[in-house]
Amino acid sequence: MKVLGTVQNGERVYAAVHQPGVAIPETQIPLRAMAGRTPTLLGQALESKTSFKQDSVHLVHCFVSIVLGIQSGQLANAINNLQESMQGRFEDVMMKNRSKWLKGEQRFFSVLFRLPGGG
Repeated sequence: MKVLGTVQNGERVYAAVHQPGVAIPETQIPLRAMAGRTPTLLGQALESKTSFKQDSVHLVHCFVSIVLGIQSGQLANAINNLQESMQGRFEDVMMKNRSKWLKGEQRFFSVLFRLPGGG
């Protein structure tokens, strides 16, 4: 992964806001630039690289996972959407089966009352 600045082995790396395609180590995240934004976690460095210039970009072996970048709020929204979708499907199935059951019950009673001695 292309990483901006110095990174230590095991340090988390995030997507650089002002440089697409480049990661930035956690210790190098500028607080002012991130005000109002949550940085997107990309992974974790598997090696250390020292940079003598702040704007140097170098390749660093990293563990990368899209799951790490999912924020807890995004995850909660995804789960809620899934639950709502499943609830809607469940209600549809129940209503469909309920109408089938009611039709079957109606037929049962109509046959019962037509039998001799049934009513």
